Amino acid sequence: MCRCAAAGRACEPGCGAAASGVVVLRRDALTAEAFSSHGSSMPLPPAAALCAARWLLDAGRSSRDTVLISAAGEDGASTEVLTVDSRAFALNLGAVRILEKTAAPRDSGPGKNPALALFRINAGGKELTLRLFDGSLAPGTRRACPRSEVLAACVSRDRVRVYRGACDALLAAVASCAAAADLGLAEAECAADLRDGIVLVQKPDDGSLVVLAEPEYCFSGEIWIQEGS
Repeated sequence: MCRCAAAGRACEPGCGAAASGVVVLRRDALTAEAFSSHGSSMPLPPAAALCAARWLLDAGRSSRDTVLISAAGEDGASTEVLTVDSRAFALNLGAVRILEKTAAPRDSGPGKNPALALFRINAGGKELTLRLFDGSLAPGTRRACPRSEVLAACVSRDRVRVYRGACDALLAAVASCAAAADLGLAEAECAADLRDGIVLVQKPDDGSLVVLAEPEYCFSGEIWIQEGS
């Protein structure tokens, strides 16, 4: 069975780990290959690099200060993950650029709260569509929006609640905080509250955005996949 098919089977809720993707670390422990939950090969997402760094540190395969992971098939492109402590890791995602911002049309339908603006943002080299709300999302709002969009709700000046949909968690976090800060609803450095945990977004003097998060184990063990299944 090829890696793509095995990755897809490993992500299935019924017989696998119900994961959103798989990271394959090569024997050198420095090169990683990523697959989506559908089994297709993909560039190494930031969240996947963070998870790989956690495992490499726990397995004693990396230094205590930094973990350098090269993405397979990307001409030697590497991701440097900083080790804050045994659980927390930091990753510099570079500058976040707002490509387009438009006032969102007000929706007076029942069970929906109006969006403040619709953003098109470049974060980590990826283009995201983000819809920003003021306050908590009303019931039905998430179901009414496509999963390709990131939904962000400004809870306070230091916290933004993020619903990432199909987007990488760390990219959704920095994009949400950047959009909220652009409208003056949040500080440039704030916390992104995702369903899976809290991501702290920091802004160094060079204008880039750094994320600080604690990847956790949700599954540990072996998955048996029958050959040819």
